[in-house]
Amino acid sequence: MRPGLNDRAVTICGLKKHMKKYFLTFFLFTIIVAPVIGFAEDSKDQSTHLFNIQGGVFLPAEDASGVGYNILTGYDYIFPIGLSVGFETGYKSFERKMLMDIVTGPADTKIGEREANAEISVVPILLNLKYHFLSDKTVKPYLGVGMGAILSWVDFTKFDNISDDEGLTWADRDKSGLGFDLHGLAGVRFKIIDRLSLFVEARYSYEVQIQERADDETDVLNLGGFYGNGGICYYFGTKKAAVAEKPKMPKVSDSDNDGVPDDKDKCPDTPKGVKVDAKGCPLDSDGDGVADYLDKCPDTPKDVKVDENGCPLDSDGDGVPDYLDKCPDTPKGMKVDAKGCPLDSDGDGVADHLDKCPDTPKGVKVDENGCPLDSDGDGVADHLDKCPDTPKGVKVDENGCPLDSDGDGVADYLDKCPDTPKGVKVDAKGCFVPQKVSIRLNIKFDFDKSYIKPTYHDEISKVANFMRKYPWTMVYIDGHSDNMGSEAYNVRLSQRRADSVKQYLIDKLEIKDTRLETMGFGFRKPIADNATEEGRQKNRRIEAVIETLTKP
Repeated sequence: MRPGLNDRAVTICGLKKHMKKYFLTFFLFTIIVAPVIGFAEDSKDQSTHLFNIQGGVFLPAEDASGVGYNILTGYDYIFPIGLSVGFETGYKSFERKMLMDIVTGPADTKIGEREANAEISVVPILLNLKYHFLSDKTVKPYLGVGMGAILSWVDFTKFDNISDDEGLTWADRDKSGLGFDLHGLAGVRFKIIDRLSLFVEARYSYEVQIQERADDETDVLNLGGFYGNGGICYYFGTKKAAVAEKPKMPKVSDSDNDGVPDDKDKCPDTPKGVKVDAKGCPLDSDGDGVADYLDKCPDTPKDVKVDENGCPLDSDGDGVPDYLDKCPDTPKGMKVDAKGCPLDSDGDGVADHLDKCPDTPKGVKVDENGCPLDSDGDGVADHLDKCPDTPKGVKVDENGCPLDSDGDGVADYLDKCPDTPKGVKVDAKGCFVPQKVSIRLNIKFDFDKSYIKPTYHDEISKVANFMRKYPWTMVYIDGHSDNMGSEAYNVRLSQRRADSVKQYLIDKLEIKDTRLETMGFGFRKPIADNATEEGRQKNRRIEAVIETLTKP
């Protein structure tokens, strides 16, 4: 059975037994941390590195668990007694508020009661990040978070009369282990003297430890609880050396307060606040003879003549300084370009105030009035004139070409026949020239037939259209045959063929019969050899040729 709470006590012992182990741990920590201590010795007035010694009390949480931990949780408190050291630093803008804290050191605790006791040795190595709310104050509260590693040894050799559920005595559970720690903390630091402070701190930790037992088994302990710490801090570093005061110079009289003693001041009455040179005279940066504080044109080029305001002269008042003005005598009030010359908006070489044609297209040649040239005087400018050599006084169109009212290609002033119908061919004087026109009709027939095949209807229609266009024409239709049969029969057959075409023109195409004549020639006018079928087919035909001269 576990001992009762009233019979338990906390005693301090065992430091001597583990002294060598503690010194070794402290020595290793010093080797690791010591090189870091010099990092921030260039801080403002005092290094933020410190060395602290602390100790406190641990209150285990009620929900802590783990094999063997039930021995510890029966106690209300445990004193970890031992040496803890720390190092704290910060850099640049963070060094007054945000500090890093490394704490380590051995602690030895002995838990005892009437029947048994145990010795616990712990070496934590903790890294804390602390934020101080009040910089450069005697009392500085802070909050922080941290993490770290926990090295521990537990000796249960005195529990040889207690066994667990596995039948092992606590003497079989000598433990050593490694764990990790996460924690939050809050505390207050109290400044005693320049380099020495006291602090009190509360920390809640959550710890997990993996313990190696004497029988080579492993126990996992979930340790958690509150720590109450207190300690003393000593600051490292040196303060900055005091800056030596500059020797006081004897007072020198400077009547105008321009920084130049009166005995050296060449301009003793300089207005207050005006910048001066080494001689006490107002600065004249552009060297134009007008001091900067009066100069309204402070960047005037060297050697340029200026007015009383330090601005370049503009004799003709056109807004362009004389040293840049290419037209120095421009009349008053006239708009000018960047060179001081009168504007020429259309770029024709004639200034706007003289230009009577201000919108002349670029590149067009102009006269002295700025208007486009019209060499033939027809009212159409040369750059638009497609007939630039029109005789004087001849009426022209918008292209500058002589008028041609009847559109026959001969200008009116040359046309001797001004009313020629449109499309009629004319001579150089614009008069009608008759033209010879003609059309040919050729239709083939089957053997001993006078019937017109439909494939020839379009050909006959073309003849009718020709006759309508030229209403004075007559058509002579000649009929022909091959040499099969008697001559008399073939004459009658060829006549029927010619008459069938004539009748088609009269009935279908409305051509008057008075303009149509026919004649049958039989086989007297062959165009191919009647000895072959192919030749005879070519000879079975009608022919018509219409020729005439055009009229105006």
